[in-house]
Amino acid sequence: MLLWLILSLSSNFYLSHWTAGPHTGDASEELRSLRIYSFLALSYGIFNVARSATVFNKSIHCSETIHYDMLKSVIRAPINHFFDRVPLGRILNRFSKDLNVVDTQIGFSTMRFAQFFFVAIGDMIVCVYGGTYFIIPLVVLFFYFAYQAQLTYQALNREVSRLGKLDC
Repeated sequence: MLLWLILSLSSNFYLSHWTAGPHTGDASEELRSLRIYSFLALSYGIFNVARSATVFNKSIHCSETIHYDMLKSVIRAPINHFFDRVPLGRILNRFSKDLNVVDTQIGFSTMRFAQFFFVAIGDMIVCVYGGTYFIIPLVVLFFYFAYQAQLTYQALNREVSRLGKLDC
């Protein structure tokens, strides 16, 4: 992720440097600049694909591990306490629902979280580089208020999920 962020920022900084510089009209200089920018942008795209593939491979591995652990726990459960009280349909429902969430939502959510986190750090670096250091207290305040809003949303989402009114 860090290399992905560095390539993203470096391609943007290089494009800014290239367009702000003096233009002599020399075709070889323009071609060299185009090659450097193309290399940075292509590397960014390759690392983006590699990042996505890594997250989804880990998601599949996580799903297999969770399925194995769930199956092992159900098989080792005491028959007189567990299987007499819990219908087999409910057990299969839990297996399919939990694994569906792991397969379809956890990978996307993890990748989005990591991407937004690193993009926020990159944006802060660009703001401090291009602006002033006085933006840092504003960033700290923003993260504080965002954290408070997240806690409120999390409590609300938990209650709504318990009621079963919304599939979150």
